[in-house]
Amino acid sequence: MGGHSSTWGNLGARSRMLVPLPSRESARELAQRHWNDGRDFAVFGESGSGRTVFAERVLQPWAGPVHRFTGKAQLQSVPFAALASIAAQATGSSAGALSPLELITMLAVSDPDGVQRTLVLDDAEFVDDASAAACAQAAIDSGLRIILISTAASKLPVPLRELALHGEVIELGPLTDADSVCIIEEVLETAVTIDTAHQLAEAAGRNARYLRELVIDAQDSEGFSSARGYATLKKGWQPHGRRISEFVAVRLAHQNESVQRAVELIAITGDIPRSLAVELVGTEAIERAISSDLLEISITSTLPNSEADLEIVRMGAGLSSHTVLAGRPVAELRWHAERALVFLEKMDTPTRISVAAHAARIGVCLSDADREMIVAAAVNTRQFSAVLEITEPDDETPELTEVLVLARSRALFELGRGEEALSAMGSLTARSQTARVWAATLTAADGRVTEAEALLQPRPGDEPSSVIEMNARLDLLRARSGRRVTTEQLRSHALNPALGPDVRAAALQSALFSEVLTGRSIAVVEEIVGMLSESSWQSIPTTGQVELLATLFLAAVSGGAQSDVAGFGQSEWAALRIPPGLFLGAEGLSRLETGDGTVAADMLRQALVALGDENRFGMTAYFAAAAASASALLGDSEAAAELVDTAAGSLTVGGALNAEAERMLLPALMLRGDAADVAERWHAQVDRAKENGHQHVYMRLLHDGWRWGLHDDFALLSAAATGVQGALATALVDYCEALSGDSDALDRALMVHSAAGQTLFAGELAHAAVRLARDTTRKRPASMLVNQAVDNLAQLSGVDTPILGRVRIDRALLSEREFDVSTHAISGASSAEIAQQLFLSVRTVEGHLQRAFGKLGIAGRQQMAPPSVRRVQ
Repeated sequence: MGGHSSTWGNLGARSRMLVPLPSRESARELAQRHWNDGRDFAVFGESGSGRTVFAERVLQPWAGPVHRFTGKAQLQSVPFAALASIAAQATGSSAGALSPLELITMLAVSDPDGVQRTLVLDDAEFVDDASAAACAQAAIDSGLRIILISTAASKLPVPLRELALHGEVIELGPLTDADSVCIIEEVLETAVTIDTAHQLAEAAGRNARYLRELVIDAQDSEGFSSARGYATLKKGWQPHGRRISEFVAVRLAHQNESVQRAVELIAITGDIPRSLAVELVGTEAIERAISSDLLEISITSTLPNSEADLEIVRMGAGLSSHTVLAGRPVAELRWHAERALVFLEKMDTPTRISVAAHAARIGVCLSDADREMIVAAAVNTRQFSAVLEITEPDDETPELTEVLVLARSRALFELGRGEEALSAMGSLTARSQTARVWAATLTAADGRVTEAEALLQPRPGDEPSSVIEMNARLDLLRARSGRRVTTEQLRSHALNPALGPDVRAAALQSALFSEVLTGRSIAVVEEIVGMLSESSWQSIPTTGQVELLATLFLAAVSGGAQSDVAGFGQSEWAALRIPPGLFLGAEGLSRLETGDGTVAADMLRQALVALGDENRFGMTAYFAAAAASASALLGDSEAAAELVDTAAGSLTVGGALNAEAERMLLPALMLRGDAADVAERWHAQVDRAKENGHQHVYMRLLHDGWRWGLHDDFALLSAAATGVQGALATALVDYCEALSGDSDALDRALMVHSAAGQTLFAGELAHAAVRLARDTTRKRPASMLVNQAVDNLAQLSGVDTPILGRVRIDRALLSEREFDVSTHAISGASSAEIAQQLFLSVRTVEGHLQRAFGKLGIAGRQQMAPPSVRRVQ
């Protein structure tokens, strides 16, 4: 017959097993609405992109008979081959002896119950022209419902193309990271970090089929480890499973050897100009690979203002370097590497890095000069895994040059392997001033500042001109380890032309971070945003750019701006190769500022998993403290205690982030019940912030102290916010008057909180204003903003703080029915709605609520808080 035919049968039972993908749900809902309204649709996407699953999910509630046909390229030239197979499936009898007219008639007839048939044409580009015309005609004349699945409308036979354009067209793009998380968690049946999902999605070419196979491959080869309740890829894991190799082999099986070699070479080089691809494998092989959708052409401008376009050859059809090369024989891979290295001088920097890494992986040697050139570029673009591969010592080159040793150490450090980074230096530290300076950076990052300072002291044989740089680096190390260095000193280093660009950029970043702590977050945002628009930005080393952008993000969060400040969203940050632990942690901090404890705790715990054992300049302590604070909001004492221990162990390293880390630990420590210890810590932190001139930290400590019941000096709080930049400070300036009965001040503060997305802070202020009005017999604030701020707290699932004056629903104190009724009540359901949901009378519901109020020691629903949120193990 003309391909594979099957009846999907009970779509509902099967589709429930198909995980919905976030990025495609709106398209699915649109297609389903059009389908229910009698309009057919076509789904276009790469092979393996999830096209068939998408159609199945759309048809899940459809009651009529559904028949599926999958086209085959080998039978595309046989007239009516597809139609015969479809008709046989639809009627359940052989169609071999029927004429084309009889086949068309059978196709148009409804099933025995009179329900119109639905036909799903998968890989519809391979349906023969005669069958395509018959199906299209049947759809027009008899109302046959048709769903088309293909790579693109342009690939379809003309009759089906015209049919597609008269219906709804759905185009499926690459998987997002959120989609990938859903697929991976379905396979592993456990939570997975976004970083791991991103790595696997990239390795799979963001193709659903290959992603699933890579996950199974990693699972079978024990490529996953577990940390903090998340599955994460082990460092250095590479796909090598038989299943993924067979999938790719099937795709290439019908191609001649030259086409297969073309695809494999592009898998090694990555995207390259068409002219270079032709030199590598020849015009015919490239053309045939492109026509078979194994490779594809993209057009890019050679220069921003150039009219000349450059044709780029890249992997197509959802293929990726990892999936194509997995399981290939080493001898074959060596041939490809040696062939590509012949053209090394004609390649751009990304291609050179890709080829060199592949060559090193399979033991093909490069000269030291080539390795040094390529490694320098890889370091500058933060491709540290490639650096490790290229600098891996082997039998032929057991000794690395100084340049390669330093690059390898740098890559290990950036990948969170600090001890290995120091060990990789070996005896070079004693022989090279450059190595000694780098060793000082490594030891300082681990909290050994005194040892780092000793390494930076002048020694016999040092270059006289290096004294200025050594002094600048000393100031940098002290600032980053939490020692006091003035902003003026740091800025003078940043402007000193005698220093290297990496030192100047690091000095500027340290100065700007210090200014965030002193309360100038908005000025910092404006300065860095201004730098982004200047041509001099490109002269800053990539690592310096990353550190400045990270400071921009943190300043924006401190100032109350959104995380996509200056147009930098997740994709832009990912393109800059910002370490995943830093990006996830910054996102978690942003969510913590809104009060969304659930998402904040999730993101911050993932950040800790991504960081692993890394704790440069106290970063682990900082994110662990933030995660502990988020857990405290949720009442999760177990998680908070674990994270407090993690942070406490890391705080000994020291660092500029310690002050904020210690502040964020206080809510978690309060869950332990030692109020006197917390109060003592808080007072010590307040005094230290004042002494160091960290006005932003001082203000935050006073705000947190009020929120957690450590003080009620509203005048002091408002005074501390005066002169500090940012939305929170602007709101806090009005707190004293707002909580003293000034309705205008209250509205102003609530508006600022709301505009900055500070839902929890707004709700706390509204609650406090209402309670204080009641306690002092003032008129209750009747502003719509007050009511809205209180209502918005429902968005923060499971969150509670002392200032809200609520009591968590405690399962241990309540009967099962009282607990059920209370949890429905806290969600906002009325007694009548609860009664309907639980099949009770309204009177019974009210009785359960009153008994629950008595056991919890509260007067009504408004004082109930959600039960504590527990981690999913």
